[in-house]
Amino acid sequence: VVASNTYGCSTTATYTLTVNAIPVASITGDTALCEGQVATLTSSNAQSFHWSTGSNNRSINVTTSCTYSFVVTNSYGCTNSASLTVRFYEHPQVTITGDTALCQGETTMLTAQGGSSYLWSNGSTSPSINVTPMETTNYTVTASNGYCVSTASQVVAVHALPVAHIQMGDHFCEGTPAMLTAEGGTSYWWSTGQISSSIIVS
Repeated sequence: VVASNTYGCSTTATYTLTVNAIPVASITGDTALCEGQVATLTSSNAQSFHWSTGSNNRSINVTTSCTYSFVVTNSYGCTNSASLTVRFYEHPQVTITGDTALCQGETTMLTAQGGSSYLWSNGSTSPSINVTPMETTNYTVTASNGYCVSTASQVVAVHALPVAHIQMGDHFCEGTPAMLTAEGGTSYWWSTGQISSSIIVS
């Protein structure tokens, strides 16, 4: 700047103005997690900063859905800010429906609910599977809701078929009633319509 007075005298002065850069502000960290997990958010700048949580550390651990932000200040007093939204998703509540007790040779349909995609222990990826176990078997399904996974299991008990047997004497005479006795079960149904273990036939 040149300064002059009324007598025409003048002098010059200079001043250097230093412009300091605004600090870089960004946040790194996972933005989609499952309940029970911990998200670590880290500032990209190692200078002085203050998080919306009150922390002055470079990294913070968070466990609730929220938008987290911080203000960074460099050594010249220049500031900048950044924010990041983190969401925590619930685990799917997986259930399996279907018959849990079968006789040997029978088939049941097991259906999983609670997720958007499924993976069964037999490799199937459909919500429902048909199974014909030859022995008591535990079936497991892993379900996902797009963010989190949960597992459910269902035991299908397989019961052996009864061995049916009819006992009677070796010979009987025409016109003489004969007793037939069924064995091998706990209840019976004869071709005559009777439901007792023993019947009299002529």
